[in-house]
Order: sequence, then structure tokens, then C-alpha cells
Amino acid sequence: MDLPWLVEELLPHSRSMVLIDDAIEAGADWVLAGVRIGEDSPFYDPELGGVPSWVGIEYMAQTVALFSGIQTKRAAREIKVGLLVGVRRYQAETVRFPLGAYLRTGQPRNGTIGRWRSSIANLAATSRWLRGA
Repeated sequence: MDLPWLVEELLPHSRSMVLIDDAIEAGADWVLAGVRIGEDSPFYDPELGGVPSWVGIEYMAQTVALFSGIQTKRAAREIKVGLLVGVRRYQAETVRFPLGAYLRTGQPRNGTIGRWRSSIANLAATSRWLRGA
């Protein structure tokens, strides 16, 4: 489904801290977003040749915020700032997201308000890199 809003309209962040590049799709209880890893990506480390994998927590958090922004816009309400309170488990299977990667971060709601099961995959390598619950 094409979304009629830009990512910047859906996330209550300053432009320099919007890490999500694309709002790919969204449903009633899920969202899919895209992140391009480039030399201009926030947190890009030239010595590492990419973005450190710990930034994946923020990619997943912003994807949840993206879902909230979409639902709020659909209801014609004002988007408000949210806060990531905690992460129960975060498993990184890589130390970095390499230059040139295109990541998809998916967020299906996990049954209750505020609980999400998250993952990030590199489309180029078609491997799952991160999982959070």
C-alpha cells in the first residue's frame, strides 16, 4: 500500500535524526520500513565501513514510531513524541550494517499495546541480522 505521507511527516524528530528512509507498507498491526546505508547516514563510521549494529535498536524504535505516526495521521490527530522505554532482548548477528546495504525493518505488533517483535534484514544479502523482542 502506498502511503500518502513522507517519513519526515510521520516521525516527530529533527531531520538530522530521522534514520528511516522509506515507509514501505503498513497494515492494521504491522509496518515495514527501509534504511539505506550510505556515507551520509547518521552514525556512519568510515573505519568500520558502515553503521554499527547497535544503531539497529534506533532503526527498530523509529519503525514503531512510524507505525504510530501512520495510525495517528489516519485518525487526523496530531503526532506526539514517544519514548523507547526498554528492550527486552537484542541480538546482533553482525557488528555493522555495511556501506551500500538496504535494510528492511519490520514490526508486527506482539498482541499487546506497546509490545513489538522486531527484525532487520539486508535485502542485498537476504539474511536476517537483528532480532529484538
